[in-house]
This record gives sequence, C-alpha cells and structure tokens, in this order.
Amino acid sequence: PLCRCSCPSRQYPCKHGLALLFEIEKGKDFGICQLPDSIREKREKKEKRAAKSGEKRPDGKGAKGAKGKKASRGARVKKMKKQLEGISVLKKLMDRTLQPSLYILTLARGEQNLLEFYPALLLQQPWYDDAEVFVVGIAEGYDAAVYLVEEIVRQVLEETGETDIRRFLAERQGRFEEGLA
Repeated sequence: PLCRCSCPSRQYPCKHGLALLFEIEKGKDFGICQLPDSIREKREKKEKRAAKSGEKRPDGKGAKGAKGKKASRGARVKKMKKQLEGISVLKKLMDRTLQPSLYILTLARGEQNLLEFYPALLLQQPWYDDAEVFVVGIAEGYDAAVYLVEEIVRQVLEETGETDIRRFLAERQGRFEEGLA
C-alpha cells in the first residue's frame, strides 16, 4: 500500500502514514469516495505534462530519455521497500516482537513536558498493557529519536509560532479524521 502524505515530515512513512498502516493491519475496511476536484485537477495537469514531455526529440528519444525512466523506477522500488519495512516494523510492534534499537515518541504524560521517547522494549512491560499512549513517531536508534523530537518541535514552532505540541497534534488529528489533512 502507498501512504503518501502532504505533511512536511521527513520521516517515511510519516505519523499519518503509520496511522493508516495500523488501520490496514487491523483489517479496517476503507470506503470509496468521490475524488476531490483539487486532486482530479492535479492529475489532469500531470497527465498533460507527461503527454507533452513524451514527445520525441530530434534524436528519437523521449523528452527525458531512457535514464529518467530508470531513475524513477529505482525511486519507486526504494519507496516500496521503505513502505514494506514500515509495515514490518508495525507488525513486530503489534506482535510485541523485541526490537532493541527502536524508539517510540509519545506525547508526554505530564503537562509540563512536550514529548517523551522510550525504547520500544520498555513498552513490553505489563503496566503499558492498559495505558493510553499517543504515539507521535517511531525512530531507529536514540540519535534518530532525538532528531525527530527536534524536527517536530521545529515544525510546530514554524507553523504556529509557539510550542503547544498537544494542541497542534490534536488539530492535525481532527483534520486527518475529517479527511482534510
């Protein structure tokens, strides 16, 4: 499955993609809806560009040449591998498979802190069985977790001018659930 998102996150898949992957893993059935006009228009523009760039050059090659196709195919393959890797990580988390280098980023339990991150191993403890944990991100290793926290705080600060991550994420989650994100 493809999990593309328009959010500025550098993580792939982003938290929105992860949420969709969790829903897919749970077996949720997604309904088919009318294609929004904005997406339809973007697709039409893309098709026109593709038709225009597909015109032959004087040397007989397409506008991009053979190398452009190979590069885009390679990028697609790389993207698919990353998505499958993300699904695998989620499956292991849900099956409680030990992943010692994985860190889970969550909203802080206390109001005085913004975010917390834990080794995924800590979530294996029994007191987390019934705990509500709002997962904000998943990182491979401690340094990546620190970097991801920095990026989230930077993004919230740039977009809102403040560091109220809870409100920012609640608004984003609300828009996501409404289908606007």
